[in-house]
Parts: sequence; C-alpha cells; structure tokens
Amino acid sequence: SRAISWAKASKSLPMKLRSRYAVGIIFFCFPSLDCLEFQHVKLTSRCLDGSPAGFYLNKVSSSDSWTIYMEDGGWCFDEEECLVKSLTIAGSSKKWPSSRNDLDGILSESLVDNPDLGQWNKVIVPSCDGSSLSSTRSHVQVNSTSSIWLEGVKIFEEAISTLIESHNLAQAEQIILAGSGTGGLAVGLHLDRLAKNMREKNNFKGLLIGLSDSAFLPDLNSQLMRQVTERFKSAKLFWQSVTPEMGCNMGETEGWRCLFMQEITKKLQNPMYVVQSGYDCEHLKLALAASKQTLNMTSGNGFKQVTIGVENASPSQPAASPQHESRILNDWAEALLVGTRHVQQSSAQGIYINRGPYHNQVISNDRSPTTSTAEDDLEELIRSPQEGACDIRGGWSKGFVRVGCQRITLKESFGDWYFSYSWAGEKAEYATVVEDLSKRETAEK
Repeated sequence: SRAISWAKASKSLPMKLRSRYAVGIIFFCFPSLDCLEFQHVKLTSRCLDGSPAGFYLNKVSSSDSWTIYMEDGGWCFDEEECLVKSLTIAGSSKKWPSSRNDLDGILSESLVDNPDLGQWNKVIVPSCDGSSLSSTRSHVQVNSTSSIWLEGVKIFEEAISTLIESHNLAQAEQIILAGSGTGGLAVGLHLDRLAKNMREKNNFKGLLIGLSDSAFLPDLNSQLMRQVTERFKSAKLFWQSVTPEMGCNMGETEGWRCLFMQEITKKLQNPMYVVQSGYDCEHLKLALAASKQTLNMTSGNGFKQVTIGVENASPSQPAASPQHESRILNDWAEALLVGTRHVQQSSAQGIYINRGPYHNQVISNDRSPTTSTAEDDLEELIRSPQEGACDIRGGWSKGFVRVGCQRITLKESFGDWYFSYSWAGEKAEYATVVEDLSKRETAEK
C-alpha cells in the first residue's frame, strides 16, 4: 500500500519510535513549574472579525516530535452566521489569553494519561475562521457597517511556515497533525498538501500522520444527511474552499463532497487515524436541525429525559415518539458504519468508534457522565436494555470500547496503531476498534 511503501522510506525512524516510554524516564515536569503553559504567537492572517489569528506553543527543547492540534469552533455557513460567530471567541482573538494551560488528552504531559505523546512539542491552533481552515475569500462586506474575513487557509499556512522558520518544524522526526470537530475536518483537508509541501520545499524526511477526531459524519447518501449536504454545497461556494488536491477531485458539481471525511479518506496518501462517537451529540444536532427536528433535553423529579422532536408539529407531521427516536438513532448508527466501512477495511488507516454521544474526545481524558450536559442526557437515550447501568465512557485515557470482555482505551488503540503499524507496514491488533452500535431496542417510555 502507499503507507507501507512510504514507511519503508523512513528507515531512520523505527528504533526511536519503538522507544515509546524512554522519554518518560528522562523528563519530569512538576505543576508548580508551569511546564504545561502554552505561549500565544500572533499571526498576520485574520479571524472572522479581522483580529489577528494565532497559535499557542509549548516547546520541549530536546524533543524532535510534534503534536499540532487544531481546535473545534463550529462552522458558519453564510454571511449572517459568520457575522454572529465573529462576535464570539470562535470568531475573534480579542479575548484570547496570552497563555494557556487548560488542555488535556493528547496535549497532556502526564506520563499516566499520555505516556506516548506527553513529552512532545505541542501546538494549539484555535478555531476562529468558521470554515475548518479551508476558506480563501479574505474580506467580505456583509452590510454597510459590518465585514468578515474568511482566511482559513492563510491561517493554517502561516502557522506552519512560522513553525518551520522559527522552530525548525521541518527537522522533526515525527509530526501528528490532529484536530477535533471542525479541526478534525481540517486535518483531512490539509494533511496530504502539508506533507507534499514540506517534503518538496523544506526537505522534510520525518513521519507525518493525521489524527481526526469527531469529524466523520454518516454516509452522505443517507436520508439523515440530505439537508446537511445542502448546507455544505452552498458553504463551499461561500467559503471558496480549498479541498485536498491530490485525491478528492470531483469536479465543480460534486466538489462539495470533498468537504466530508467519507470522501477525503478514500484517497489520502498519508496515514490517518479516525476517532468518532457512534452518536456524536453535535453531529446529531446539526443533522436534526437541518431536517427541522430538535434534540430536546428536559429534567425533573431527579431524572433526565431526552427526546427527538419535530419543529411545529401538526397532524400531518406529528411530534416524535419513542419509536421514532429509536429509528432515528438506529438509522444514524447504520449510516455511520456504512460511511466508515472503507476506513475499517483499510490497511493504511486506523479507526476507533465507541457508542457514546461524545464530541471532541482526544482533548479530554475522561468524558464519563458528571453534569447535566447534552452529551450526558443523550447517553440515557442510546443506552440499551442489556447494558443497564454499565458505563458508556469517552475520552483519551479513560474512555473505552468493549472488545469481547476487554476494554480498549482510545490512547491504547491509537498507540497500538501508531507504534506497531504506521511505519512497519503491519496491521496492528487494535488498529480497527469499532463498538457494536446495533444494540438499541425500541422501548416504550
């Protein structure tokens, strides 16, 4: 396969990659030293409101390994939505702090929660463009008094060039380009182009792989996705999006499909690991809203109830029933498995799908139910009668998928794929970990 032949060219890497825990013996970091602090680096490219974009950097002087993480910030699909987003932290840098130390998961320095990647150099690229870093329109005059900037591609390219010029990124031995949500889609959009440019222009000889979290929507041909795809069709024109140039080329009429991981992952030239919850709460809300349905959360008498409703219910379009909810969720799970089938069967990619409702798992160690959030409420709706009080748990180090009697955590599955497979050309034991999504039963409430 392409990944295998590419890996054979990286013969200088295996011994260092095999020493997964060696760095943990040498480097120690104590909370009082603020070693997890990420310093803000401003760029000239702009967020939606015109304020300077940027990134946060935590550099370990002796490390030649990098994790570049692109944060989730949500999409905006037209001028009005982007204007509203430009007034928030996901569209403006005006309220960004000068430093950050609030991150976990793959950006943690803990040798317990993140033993493989904890001592790597780390970069956080906050989302402030609304387009998964794909837009190229620059200035847009929304009305007589308001403007927005759509410079997603410029933000990404300037961040990378700054890291190359000022921090020797091109000399790295291994780079993980990671992201969640909108940032997870940005991984798919930029991975191959970044690898090509760095190898041709900067003589990069290291290992570059993608880690895309919470960015894989269900099968594009499914009923649930029809209205969502319509939104992306118009958004591609509005954003003037750049899509992967080396594989996903579908022409003008079908080019919007290249904004979806289902199509991107079919033609990727570089290794990719996909993380996706079976019932991703944010994805469900996006799809239901597009089809005039709602994900409702109510609580009372000490319990939570989650229902999928129909906006403006009428005799011809009645409000949802428990049977309707079960059908929607079963259809959703089936469409996700159909959309990811080629990744599950790939010898060049890895995938982890759990049954939870969790969005953005790699940036948190534990996503077990703790508060009355949409994710926690949705757990009650997707739990099957056979599970009873069994845990459904997400997150990087404490979330898991059941494989027979075993619990495989996300960090274990990714580590198994990355260190056993990505350069050696062998399928790791846990490169494909997909939890059974078909256990739900239609039950009266």
